[in-house]
Formats: sequence, C-alpha cells, structure tokens
Amino acid sequence: MASINLLPQELRPSNKRIFLVRSKPVLALISVFMLIFSAYLFLLVHTWLLEKRLAEIEKEVAFYRQQEETVKEEEKKLNSFRQQKTELEKLVKGHQKWSELLMTLSDAIPPEVWLTGLEINREQEVKITGRSVSLEAAGRFLFALRNQPFLENVRLESARDVSGEEVLEFSITADVIKPDAPAGKEKQ
Repeated sequence: MASINLLPQELRPSNKRIFLVRSKPVLALISVFMLIFSAYLFLLVHTWLLEKRLAEIEKEVAFYRQQEETVKEEEKKLNSFRQQKTELEKLVKGHQKWSELLMTLSDAIPPEVWLTGLEINREQEVKITGRSVSLEAAGRFLFALRNQPFLENVRLESARDVSGEEVLEFSITADVIKPDAPAGKEKQ
C-alpha cells in the first residue's frame, strides 16, 4: 500500500531515524573496523619506534664493543709496561753500583801502587793487577782491600819482580758483594 503524507516537511517523521535504525549493524561494523585500524596504526607506529630504538641500541653496542677492544689493547699495553717495569726494577736491584766500588778502590790505593788492570767476570769475581815499588806497598793495598765493604775473600794470587825494573808486579782476586749486604762479610 502506498502511503501519502500530506504533512509539512517539518512535521513529517524523519527518514534519518529509519536510516540510523537500519544502519546500527553497519555503524557497529564501521566502529569495529576503525578500532582495528587504530590498533593496527598504533602497533605499526610502536613497531617503527621499537625498530628505530633497536637500531640506536645496535649502534651503541657496536661503539661499546669498539671501546672494549680499545680498552683491552690498552690493558695489554699497561700489563706489558708493568712487566717491563718489574723486570727493570729487578735489574736495578741486582745491579751493582760500580761507581761506588771504583771509588772505594781508588781510595784504597796507596801512593806507591798503581793499577794496570781490573777485570770483573760473570761470577762477580774481580781480578786486580798492578805494580808497586815494594812488597810492603802491595801488602798495604791488599789489607786496604780486605777492609772494603764491596769485597770479600780478598787474596793475593801472585807477586813477582819485574826483570830490569825495581818494581813488583802483583795480582789480587776478590769476590764482589752487594753494597747493601756487607753484614755477612768478616773484616780481617
């Protein structure tokens, strides 16, 4: 049946209501679609931000790995320098102060004695050769060497007259000891 509505437009029932009533399922579907699309956009943006942050973190990790390698190399150098320092300290501790030894030898030489040779071998044994005007002067030198803090087991190896000259040639050997350990030496 056909219906004719002679009411003015403002008094007529609205078609919008009918449209809204009929479109509730469509509106619900559109709302669900918008909600899903919003969630998708949120996840898309969130994923993009996470990937960006991951890239930054990977750059930082690469930087810190490089720094770690640099630190390891520097630690190796530092350990090498420490080892060298330790070895040098050992060498310095075991190193004899030859200048002090030579100064004490110089002070022990009487005026009638002059040295012609001085040898020190690896066993820390010193051999002193020289000449003197008399056996008594060589004896005073031998006695003076026995009182030196750097020497022990001082002994006269040989003494002989030089032919054609009025001098005596002698040879003395002694063990060199460290200057900081003369307590074990017995003074003669």
